[in-house]
Amino acid sequence: MKKKITYILSLLMIVCMLGACGSDNAEKTYGGYTTDELHTEATDSLAISRTTLRS
Repeated sequence: MKKKITYILSLLMIVCMLGACGSDNAEKTYGGYTTDELHTEATDSLAISRTTLRS
């Protein structure tokens, strides 16, 4: 009986792990921004901070 329960739990874990593989949404990241939008925002932010420091 223990082997059967262990086997069922193992299969359930495998199914859950494989199911999670396809759920990653690579197009959107934090706050709904794309990777390119985050990169642009970071670059612009650094450019502004550099010009502020030079003044």
